[in-house]
Amino acid sequence: MKQVHFELVLSFIAAIASSVAAIGASFTGFYQMQAVNLERIPAIHLACRPEYRLADQAAHISEPEETLLLRPSGAEWIHVGGTDPMGMPLSPVATPEPFARCTVKNFGRLPLLDMDLPTILTFRNPSTGVSTHTTIALDLPGLSADAEYDFSLLNGSKDVMGIAFDRTVFVANLNGNGQVSEHLFVDARVPELERMAVQPQEPPETTPTATTVSITDFAYRPGVLRVPVGTTVTFVNNDGEAHTVTAVSGAFDSGTIDSGRRWQHAFARPGRYLFRCLYHPYMAGEIDVLR
Repeated sequence: MKQVHFELVLSFIAAIASSVAAIGASFTGFYQMQAVNLERIPAIHLACRPEYRLADQAAHISEPEETLLLRPSGAEWIHVGGTDPMGMPLSPVATPEPFARCTVKNFGRLPLLDMDLPTILTFRNPSTGVSTHTTIALDLPGLSADAEYDFSLLNGSKDVMGIAFDRTVFVANLNGNGQVSEHLFVDARVPELERMAVQPQEPPETTPTATTVSITDFAYRPGVLRVPVGTTVTFVNNDGEAHTVTAVSGAFDSGTIDSGRRWQHAFARPGRYLFRCLYHPYMAGEIDVLR
């Protein structure tokens, strides 16, 4: 009788061992399948958190170079704050604080071409309480494998804004034929951001209001000028000493502008042009040429 019980126990142990081996093989197969999927299927992750600019500066965390200005009419990429490669301020004038900073990352093994992220924006008039909804596509750049892209978000309206990201992102097909939809993975802070009411604030002026930069008291005024493509900008030296307007990229150079003289330059291509004075390198300015 004891021998029968012993044989049953051995059979039971063998069955358990067989089941464990089968489960192990199943998990191994699953992980192998996931590894293969990463080779073929993008894994796009979005992380967002409320903007804490002062805390980031204290921790020596650099600001994103790009900011998305969100409006009922759509989204527009702008530059807010930050410094140039030589450490000089890009925007000497006061600008609104972005309400969030985000990072989109490609965890896959294949490069991603241009991406569109459908996003629902809600704008509520604080006076009337009337809300309007609009769906826009956030135009995000392509990413190589394991690469990431940082950007900030700014409420460009006079209303209280709410934001909700779709969990699907559209990626340009590698063969160039249209777009394919892929799942978007988000971290725990994204739903928190989506529940947050973003208060209105005055957005930076994006409609050109002037085409002249005054050089006064060893500074370019305004420090940042936004003009449409094709605009001719006039630089007037109102100081008692000579200055230059020299592009950091080397795209243009005024040469010496003596006191009381002026120099003009036509900006034929859209882009962001940083410049400084060769005689006084601490003098820095920026021209943003809009399409």
